[in-house]
Amino acid sequence: MSTLTVSNISDSTTTVGTSYVINGSAKAWGFIVGWHASGPTIDGSNNLSSVTDNGTGNHTINYTNSMSNTNYAYHLTTSQLRFTSTSTNHRSHGYPVVSSSSITIQTIFVTSNGVGTASDIGDINLTLFGDLA
Repeated sequence: MSTLTVSNISDSTTTVGTSYVINGSAKAWGFIVGWHASGPTIDGSNNLSSVTDNGTGNHTINYTNSMSNTNYAYHLTTSQLRFTSTSTNHRSHGYPVVSSSSITIQTIFVTSNGVGTASDIGDINLTLFGDLA
């Protein structure tokens, strides 16, 4: 394997330091569909190896390459696509537990009257920022 060492990258108009590219880039991202009958699936990703179904609304998303520790930033969004009533005030929430090699997400479906239950949410979008091990 060859190593290319440069301090800046330029497109002839703009120059940026490579430290911004390396440190500011997402280390993993993924689009996970949580409600498939056969279990959750990763429909698009980088650095995500698999998703484990731990029960209704509980998924562990495993990384191909681990983070260096648990002090990394993540951005998680969820959306409920399979509404079972006509109310428009449904919300879904993801409650994560992080490790250096995975993130476990408990997704909750909250109805307009505030009642929340574990639910296999339609879409889970995840992005990780930090240092790889």
